[in-house]
Amino acid sequence: MSFKAKTKKSGDLALAKEWNEATAEIERLEKAKINKSGGTMTGQLTVNNNIISNGYGAKLICHRLLTAPWLNENATFGKARQHSLRLYADGDEEKDHRIETRLDFGQGNNNWEKIFSVPLTPSNLLKNNQTYVVRILVSATDITTDSDLCVGISDGNNFVGFERSDIGNPKQMGTFVSGVDGEILRSRRQVRNARTPSMTYQSFDIQMHLGKTTWISGRINSELAQMAWTSDRTIQRSNALSLAAFIQGAPEEHGIYSIEVSIIAESPIPTNQLYGLTGIEIPAYGGLGPIE
Repeated sequence: MSFKAKTKKSGDLALAKEWNEATAEIERLEKAKINKSGGTMTGQLTVNNNIISNGYGAKLICHRLLTAPWLNENATFGKARQHSLRLYADGDEEKDHRIETRLDFGQGNNNWEKIFSVPLTPSNLLKNNQTYVVRILVSATDITTDSDLCVGISDGNNFVGFERSDIGNPKQMGTFVSGVDGEILRSRRQVRNARTPSMTYQSFDIQMHLGKTTWISGRINSELAQMAWTSDRTIQRSNALSLAAFIQGAPEEHGIYSIEVSIIAESPIPTNQLYGLTGIEIPAYGGLGPIE
């Protein structure tokens, strides 16, 4: 707060108001223990004279970059499909000699076979009375013309994810999927998004909101899915969570370059406390879903 000192005259109500505002601000800064030279706040932050507790704001719980070599060495793979780590030229143009590693998955025996899973959080790390935002960024490619990859979160029983539709699925861009986790995803529910004709996209990303309900949206090649979906299955936050991937069709093959996943604990500042807020950055993760 910028304040320019003025001389207070007896009976001058306007200046008396300024004086009271100034002394209140000085008292607040004193309580907050502002380091003027460094511009840092080392004490308690107050809003309208109420102390803000440490529970507000976004907190990064988990962030993992799962490259193809890392997945090859550390993921738990499904039993039905063979996988192999390969090197590929980028192929953008003839003079482009960049080399990329890719984890390829061959054909399987059944639809909706799990290709791999990766543990993210141990049990009881996340709390059932807190809300969390999950962001998943997938860089992958088709090997066969029709190859639909589904990636999402599992709590050991329930799975909720997003299936990227490829050029072999001209009527939808992506599908929200839920089911019972296992070697084959069972008791599935699929909600399709009527959109523009699909293409062979190299990447897609998923945003999920884990709360009393599980909310999900998907985006392919920067195109937002037509709608978000509140899943019929709820991810149990206090369970051990894992990233899981399935391939929709038995003859479909797929290649994965990398997957990046983040889990963020979100405890937004109540809107009735935003007035008068100074010295704090409001989290940028709101708006992804319903706030409990």
